[in-house]
Amino acid sequence: MYAFVSQIVWPGTRRPRSARQDLELWQSSAVEAARQAVSDSKTTPQTVLWVLEDSVHLVTTPGERAAFDLEQLEGRVAIRIPVGLWVGELPDAMTSLKTRRRRSSTKSATAA
Repeated sequence: MYAFVSQIVWPGTRRPRSARQDLELWQSSAVEAARQAVSDSKTTPQTVLWVLEDSVHLVTTPGERAAFDLEQLEGRVAIRIPVGLWVGELPDAMTSLKTRRRRSSTKSATAA
């Protein structure tokens, strides 16, 4: 999630690519909301994370999505992230990762 939100630049905001980028509050909030969605029992494949310039919102049900659209999005720039789909894919992604080979814990003796 961090890699995704760290690339977002809002309209009217200038950000040089070579400059060091500190996480802004909305970016930290988006990463934390995604983390919470992973362990939240209410997260479904329909759960989305709406990222706005000044806030983030986890929305799950069709009613919540409609209410959010009416109350928050009127004329605003927002990014819809399908966090519920991502969370649903985590078990498969975790099992498909190759296990790392452990390094030998014995140090090889070198001749002096």
